Amino acid sequence: MMLGDFVSDVTVQRWLNAAKCADRNWLHLDPNAMRKCYNCRPFVLQHELHRHPKFGFLPLFKLCRRLPKQSVKVRVGNVPVDTDFDRSLDVYNNGMGLDDAISELAERQAYIVINNPELDPEYRTLIEGFMGEIALAILPFDEQLNWYSTYVFISAKGSLTPYHMDREMNFLLQICGEKRVQLWNPDDDRVMSPAMQ
Repeated sequence: MMLGDFVSDVTVQRWLNAAKCADRNWLHLDPNAMRKCYNCRPFVLQHELHRHPKFGFLPLFKLCRRLPKQSVKVRVGNVPVDTDFDRSLDVYNNGMGLDDAISELAERQAYIVINNPELDPEYRTLIEGFMGEIALAILPFDEQLNWYSTYVFISAKGSLTPYHMDREMNFLLQICGEKRVQLWNPDDDRVMSPAMQ
């Protein structure tokens, strides 16, 4: 099952119009960094999502309960680094349900992934606003967006995400706590062979 949605030029234009009229920006996308690095190499950006009321634990837990069951997955957070990423949500949940993961997040060292929170009406406009900010930032130098997918990860301290490859260009926005991210050069054949690209 493919997560995300293709978007038309009409949709992107609607996002752009909304971004131009927005009262504030939640993402601080430096024009020079975007022009130099967008879709080529990692770069650091600032954001203010930690200030948005929809990204607190309680609203996110309510979102988990509103979305269809298949949109919210849980597993224990402490998994071997070489675990098959795609299977980790099935193999390492130890019979834990959503309510267990929410109520015992730290004790169970739980990890919750919310796939496509934009499916929820309360979050759709908000996330489309972020997409409009990105679309506006890339407009001077790149073609318009044609596909998007968003995810929210809630994890206990010490959780580990297994090695994996994101085939799409993405933004990782840490909202609360600390996260160490290790990136590899996709142009290095020792890391990823041409057959995998």
